[in-house]
Amino acid sequence: MVWLFTVIRSTAPYWAWALASFVLLVAWRWPYLVGPAILNPDEAHMIAGAITLRSFPVYWKYVDGTTHGPVVNLFLLAGNTMGVPLNYGGARLVGGLLMIGGLLLSARGLRFVFPERAVRAGLALPIFLWASIAYYDFTGYTSEQPVLFLLFAASWPLLSALAGGSRPLLLQSWQLFAGGFLLKVLGRTPNWKHAGEALAGFCL
Repeated sequence: MVWLFTVIRSTAPYWAWALASFVLLVAWRWPYLVGPAILNPDEAHMIAGAITLRSFPVYWKYVDGTTHGPVVNLFLLAGNTMGVPLNYGGARLVGGLLMIGGLLLSARGLRFVFPERAVRAGLALPIFLWASIAYYDFTGYTSEQPVLFLLFAASWPLLSALAGGSRPLLLQSWQLFAGGFLLKVLGRTPNWKHAGEALAGFCL
């Protein structure tokens, strides 16, 4: 109810909407964080790759990522350095944070182009669906989550720069560079996943 209130009432502070969205996603998805059962063979494959890289940090020599590159595993390693275990629950926690962070970053970017109420209403359905869906391909850690996070992260500086306004030209130039750089990294298929190249090309 609190989350719906922040969606309907655009006068509610942005931080209140972001916090309510975060709590909604965590509250509905926490059972998957503690469930020890495998949901997808690809998830186990990516966790095993991250465990291997922890001891043998040469991706192309020791890990066969099939359709994804090293960055998908490196997100798991980054979480591990902050205390997140390399198991199913830890991987799903990293994936969940990537999706939550991506949605909130996209909201920050869209606010430069659309009214606050339109942004919250437009993201309401994706947030609700991702929180409530139980299909295994959407509950485990997947190689698409880092791709989407990077795409959302690129949208913030790009939309901010394209919106113009009274911000200094130098700042807008750096924002364009940062967003373009992220899309360029996303387009480097060997580092990420084949799907990232099409997404980055469409945005560029």
